[in-house]
Amino acid sequence: MASKIKVDALETADGTGTIALSNQFTGMTVASLPTLTDTEMPAGSVVQVGTFLLTPGNLTISTTTETALTSWAQSFTKKYANSKLVCHLQWWGYYSANPTYWWLRCMINGTNVTSASGSGVHSGSGTISTHNQDQYTFGLSAHQQWNAHFWDDQNNTTANFTFSFRQNAAGTFNVWDAAIPKLIIQEIKQ
Repeated sequence: MASKIKVDALETADGTGTIALSNQFTGMTVASLPTLTDTEMPAGSVVQVGTFLLTPGNLTISTTTETALTSWAQSFTKKYANSKLVCHLQWWGYYSANPTYWWLRCMINGTNVTSASGSGVHSGSGTISTHNQDQYTFGLSAHQQWNAHFWDDQNNTTANFTFSFRQNAAGTFNVWDAAIPKLIIQEIKQ
């Protein structure tokens, strides 16, 4: 049995009058509700969110040249050309040998993400995560959680994410296969 609330009248908050309902909700559907248009949606609004579980596996990266981690490639279509993509990447990994440095770079449609466009000894354009012996002590075979938070505001409607690893040949970095990496992408209206 459905519950009902019965009242004679609703009074305004300041007590100056009453509010007549007269069955305003009868027959109302989701289709009859107003929707925001592109111009009405304020900047900073979350347009859409995508959560992707990436392919796990012991993906050994041990080369001085950039190696594409093709099993992590992910496609995401933006709704608005000028929106910003705010991303969070989480994975687990470990070193099997001492590296001098290691970094992770992200590209979208073959172009570096705009969150880190500088370059240096331990990184290049599009770098979203770094680890080098000058800053950290490496734990061999220590399974560590890695997180990278980055964004991109390139003006294109389709963004195919391709993640690439780059590492010094002195060590080997393994993406741990017992934990599933994930990528969360939020499209933010500008």
